[in-house]
Amino acid sequence: MDDTTRQNYTGEGGLAKATLTLPEQNNTENTKYGIISGSNSYRHTWVLLKNKYGIHARPSAKIVELAKQYAQCEIWAEKGSVKIDAKDIMAWMTLGVPFGSEVRLIAKGKGCVEVLEKMVVLFDSKFNEE
Repeated sequence: MDDTTRQNYTGEGGLAKATLTLPEQNNTENTKYGIISGSNSYRHTWVLLKNKYGIHARPSAKIVELAKQYAQCEIWAEKGSVKIDAKDIMAWMTLGVPFGSEVRLIAKGKGCVEVLEKMVVLFDSKFNEE
């Protein structure tokens, strides 16, 4: 097994180990929000929705705008058992992501680590709405 490391996106805490296996379901006690894990085939991270208004039209548009900048990267979002194409604005608006929700972002292809890092920052910024 080839473990990979990356610096925490906040710049704090040094390097964080990443695993090559994806969890079957979210275990809140073990979740490391914003830490990108995965293998050469795809990467994933968990984000926590801190925006008190949830994901509605404006946040959906910002997420899709960012995702579409990475044409050679497939990006999905999972909430519970529902998996959507992160480049589809209507999918985001109907996913039902209120304040406090956990979402797993998954990316495959060229630029997948970079787009996930930018997504984490976007979610952490509360979509610049607060």
